[in-house]
Amino acid sequence: MQKFSDIPSTQRLDAIIPASLFIAVLSISILQYSTYLIHNDFIDKLIKAVTIVFLLFSIKRYRLLREVRILLFLYCALFGSAFIGAVMTLDISGISQLSKIIFSFLIFPVILFVVPAKGEPHGLLLKMPLYWGLFFSIQSIILFLIIFFNVPIKSTIIVMGKYGDMQEISYGILGYANGLRIFEDYSVLRAQSWFIEPSILASYLIYPVLASFGYYRSTKKTLYLFVSIACIIGILITFSLAAFFSLLVSIVFLLCIRPVYKRNNYKIIGLRDYTSLLIAFIISGVCVNYVMLEINDLYVPSITSSKSILINMIARDPEGPSGQLFREHYKYDEYINILRENPLGIGLGFTAIAGNEKASANALIYWTISGGIPAFIALLALYAKLFYSYCLPLLKSQYYPYRFIGAAFLGTTIHGLAYSNWVYPYYLFNVAVTIICAMYEKRNKENNNEYPKLKKRLSVT
Repeated sequence: MQKFSDIPSTQRLDAIIPASLFIAVLSISILQYSTYLIHNDFIDKLIKAVTIVFLLFSIKRYRLLREVRILLFLYCALFGSAFIGAVMTLDISGISQLSKIIFSFLIFPVILFVVPAKGEPHGLLLKMPLYWGLFFSIQSIILFLIIFFNVPIKSTIIVMGKYGDMQEISYGILGYANGLRIFEDYSVLRAQSWFIEPSILASYLIYPVLASFGYYRSTKKTLYLFVSIACIIGILITFSLAAFFSLLVSIVFLLCIRPVYKRNNYKIIGLRDYTSLLIAFIISGVCVNYVMLEINDLYVPSITSSKSILINMIARDPEGPSGQLFREHYKYDEYINILRENPLGIGLGFTAIAGNEKASANALIYWTISGGIPAFIALLALYAKLFYSYCLPLLKSQYYPYRFIGAAFLGTTIHGLAYSNWVYPYYLFNVAVTIICAMYEKRNKENNNEYPKLKKRLSVT
């Protein structure tokens, strides 16, 4: 019988347990942080602790490449700035909140530890979110249709102990209905599956939509196309404007990068091209936010006609924070004043606790206000490194799955400006996978290796 240690690096991970078991436990850990299926506070903490400890102790050796250690240093600088901000304002709750974030953040280095430095990314690791994305999408589509066509179904009210005893409408295996909108003539659900918010589900589905389409372009297997279409429908029925436009901007950027790269005969892109792409990216983001604000003007609380379903669901209250790509932009003056008074930040206790007047769902504001100017500098350095060294090489890749995985990183990062803190475990998974694929892409180019079936695929396209 073949020993696990003798299996080629392309078929194993650097762990003391089989790759499939490691990825299964990793999946459980990520989903427990992302979803609220297990809403009991004690069981929730127990599952999180057991899975993280299991993953940490299953790693054979703790060794990272220098470039990855630089990323971890930047993350540590970000967390350190938030800690200093909490100390400066005597924010005890902020220190407690930061400790929770750091504990969940361990998923990120764990993934990087177990992928062999010279091995191909494990297929199951890259495709795991596709399977869950398909499940969440089908689940959401079924519940959406049941509610829209008024099919009799029993719901219950549950209390989420892990989320401050918040009450939630539950349809059991079909998910939650926090976003249920009831009008005179019909009812429409903003799908959320077991996530706490429709926008979080939409953000999670960005990776499955793009990665599965990348695998379809590479293999021509209709299963991947089916997964991508199902997840697109899943995003559509969340009615998350931020997700719609984050996905759009990432696809447009993906389509733009290849012609620029091809124009340079597949050589290094010059500073002028980088500047042009950056300007185009900023302009597209501003235009998208303008469109979203215009959509908000459609908001009319009294609309009840069934002919206005789309308007009812996509329009947001212009006085509220939703429906904007750059969330809480109307409070920028207040945030700037906070930074002037507290250049080292005010701690996470003020920005991460729901209901606090300084709380923000915009990841950039979330960290900048918490950790001050040092946190802002750390974020700039971190994402400049992530984009230039990892995301951009994937966007230029000749291998379709890697190109679309790079676009998924871009899309979920943009979505973080509307609803995220950039440290959700499912997002960190996306970051880790982007890094792993980019490093493998770099080694392939250095060794002049080809991807599986690359010649055949290029001849077809």
